[in-house]
Amino acid sequence: DIALTPAGRTFLQSTSRAIAELDRAVEQGRRSVAAPRVTLTTFASFASMWLIPRLGELRAAAPDIEIDIGATDRIVDLGGEGIDIAVRYLAIENARPDAELLFEEVLFPLASRDYLARAKKIRTVADLASHTLIEAVGTGPGEARNSWPAFLDAHKVEAKSLRPALRLDFIAQGFQAARRSQGVAIAHTYGADQYMQDPELVRALPMAYRPGAGTYLIVTPQSAQRP
Repeated sequence: DIALTPAGRTFLQSTSRAIAELDRAVEQGRRSVAAPRVTLTTFASFASMWLIPRLGELRAAAPDIEIDIGATDRIVDLGGEGIDIAVRYLAIENARPDAELLFEEVLFPLASRDYLARAKKIRTVADLASHTLIEAVGTGPGEARNSWPAFLDAHKVEAKSLRPALRLDFIAQGFQAARRSQGVAIAHTYGADQYMQDPELVRALPMAYRPGAGTYLIVTPQSAQRP
């Protein structure tokens, strides 16, 4: 077998860092002569429900900028992977000092007019216990507290007697299920504006819940210097 000596391992670590720095320098040089490019990482539900619907306005205002969007919940090395901007959903206490709060999360019950007309009346938060409650369960760690039990607990309602829930992987699927009168969904701040434009969807109750989380913007220091 062939193995590196301790001196060889030290040399490998040093050269690996140097090569990574060289790659970043080459990439920055390419950006200076090619079309300006902005690389952004965010989570899938934000990309599909908030960011993409607004890209048309950005493209119209800055048509010469190339935009590279990566939608993933994976933790990324912003500098090492050449990323300019990160948009992440975080518990407020976990946000970095340099992270800018775009908007705090506010959750509220959303249902279709047809469902509310046919189903048992919803006059109080306690009435939700007799309805099918729709929620997304496959989201990132920052969204773990965005659940119906947490919403009910915040309004002093026990969740023991809840009907079986409809659990989906993505928040957008929850909105779609509500649109098709399959129950009451939790509406998220960053997606609700798009779906609230649908006249068929309305707030099932005027109550809301702030789970102590939000959507944050981080710009890497080297990218912040670019015009």
